[in-house]
Amino acid sequence: MNEERDKGDGPFRSELCRGNRLFFHTWIGSVRMADGVSGLILKKVYQTYIFLLWIILAGTMICGCNNGSQDPSAGNRISEDAVQLKVGETLSFGSYEQDNDPGNGAEPIEWQVLSVENGRALLISKFGLDAKVYNNTYINVTWLRSTLRSWLNGEFYDTAFSASEKARIAEVKINNQGNQFSRAMGGFPTKDRIFLLSFDEANSYFSDDDARQCEATEYAKAKGAYVDENGKSWWWLRTPGSKNSSAAIVLSVGYVSNVGHVVLDPSDLVRPVFWLNL
Repeated sequence: MNEERDKGDGPFRSELCRGNRLFFHTWIGSVRMADGVSGLILKKVYQTYIFLLWIILAGTMICGCNNGSQDPSAGNRISEDAVQLKVGETLSFGSYEQDNDPGNGAEPIEWQVLSVENGRALLISKFGLDAKVYNNTYINVTWLRSTLRSWLNGEFYDTAFSASEKARIAEVKINNQGNQFSRAMGGFPTKDRIFLLSFDEANSYFSDDDARQCEATEYAKAKGAYVDENGKSWWWLRTPGSKNSSAAIVLSVGYVSNVGHVVLDPSDLVRPVFWLNL
């Protein structure tokens, strides 16, 4: 076979991902062999080869390409179109001891959606998961140096979430405003994965006092959480309270208190908050 061909021509030429269209060109030359049967077999083999290449290319296109590359984190994300989370809805994510029976393992954590924006959802635990002091020594302290922040981003984070779940929790910059009523300082911004709501956020993300009311898990009750006659509990915010040796709280009736409790109070609930990548 001595037929001339243009440069670049050949039995297979393809181009992917141009305007979401697949351009596929094939060139099939004539098969000239003395043995007609062998030529027929070779032609069938060649046709099978082209068919398999089509399957491979179609699979590549379906899997997705973006100028020849694929987002390596795509496997850890769920698109907003697939999830369609709405404010006020709840979902399960991670696990933590809640029924105070460690023998049956940790229970799935229920989260309430506070906001959905820019491909992320802001979540807060539906129940108070634990009872903790804001800081383990009675000193002037901000969110940056508090032992509660260290616990949330350390022991709690490692206990409550698997490796694949951690990959979907965003690390975000947290602005820590001071208490506008007492003038207690809020401190420097922080970068956190898990955090608490601020005084302003607790007011803005919930419609009223009833929506802010929270119940403690059996585990949190066993750890010393306060529970009123209606079964509701108070919970920590990250904003300083009447002074820097206290922190603001949400009372059991749902009212946001800027006076708060002293940082050594062990009866306040912890309601973790984080941004989930969708």
